[in-house]
Amino acid sequence: MSNITKLIRTPIAELEEIEEGLIHANMLGHRYTLGQCIEHMSIMRKEFNADVKPLLVMVSMESMRAGSSKKVRDYFAQPENARTNKANAFIISSSISKITINLFLKFSKPSYPTKIFSNKEDALAWLKSL
Repeated sequence: MSNITKLIRTPIAELEEIEEGLIHANMLGHRYTLGQCIEHMSIMRKEFNADVKPLLVMVSMESMRAGSSKKVRDYFAQPENARTNKANAFIISSSISKITINLFLKFSKPSYPTKIFSNKEDALAWLKSL
């Protein structure tokens, strides 16, 4: 992404602001704790004014080498996080990330639009169409 206006690192991701209200989250490759995820969402709210206007988030899972726990998946699906995330487009490239996101969608049922893609271009186009 060439138009990055802001770059922030959280305990679980590198966040790139592509344009106002549109974030690219490059997930780090480790297994995340619930505490790290709560801190991540807090940083997103603060750094990108997400309490004022929810974010469109393109989530790249290429570096993911471990799945996430049910507690973590359920936390991200909470209606409270719809205040931060208007929609999530997940880019998956491995069986681990595919399994993790499918579990998230099927059992945690996020309260905001969420879709899986195999490339950044389609994910970005979908987010911009919302």
